[in-house]
Amino acid sequence: MINPDPIIKIQNVNFKYESTPILKNVNLTFKRGGFHLIIGPNGGGKTTLLNLILGLKTPSSGSILINNSSPKEHRSKIGYLPQALAFDPMFPLSVKEFVLMGSLSQLKWYGTWPKTVKQKADTLLDSVSMADFKDQQIGSLSGGQRQRASMARALMNDPDILLLDEPTTGLDIQAFSFIQKELIRLKGQKTIIMVSHMIADVIDEVDDITSVQCEIEKIAKQTVCNHYKLGMYHMKDK
Repeated sequence: MINPDPIIKIQNVNFKYESTPILKNVNLTFKRGGFHLIIGPNGGGKTTLLNLILGLKTPSSGSILINNSSPKEHRSKIGYLPQALAFDPMFPLSVKEFVLMGSLSQLKWYGTWPKTVKQKADTLLDSVSMADFKDQQIGSLSGGQRQRASMARALMNDPDILLLDEPTTGLDIQAFSFIQKELIRLKGQKTIIMVSHMIADVIDEVDDITSVQCEIEKIAKQTVCNHYKLGMYHMKDK
């Protein structure tokens, strides 16, 4: 159920790389427990917006508050599912070890995980139908299997907020369907903010839509027309 109080408040945020503006005068709120869709053309600033919410980037001006604190202070309660994993496929890391990395803050100084944390990793792997792969190397998995494991990792700290950056891009139909159903299951339990071009596949489930093209624009669901669903946007001057 959506709480009317915003969990994220973004006020007068600007961000630029050197002299190039990426985001201009962003004023945006995300309601607690909502399923929020972010759309926009490639290079429009969508991933940058997610990085600002994560606290991985700092606004050039303006402010971002999550539960009335800075993103960095709240980072442990944000789960993040990127479009694709950047890792060395030859690195000897099991699927379970990969999922456990979602709770690095709970790793003991002598290099072991608490029993409860390992049990939670097993439970989450089972919930995403990856229990049979837990001892397999993460680099040996298919793209869809890696996204399932990534979903488990993103949920390890029981996050308040789940950020997803094009989580279904390039997946086969089975993996796509699984991620879609998992997000529907989590709706109302987490605040979900998802960047996606697959508008037609999620529009019935999301609570609101924001277009990001350097500036932002809220779009009413009933007015989303076919050119948006096909990924076509009117390019704004930066």
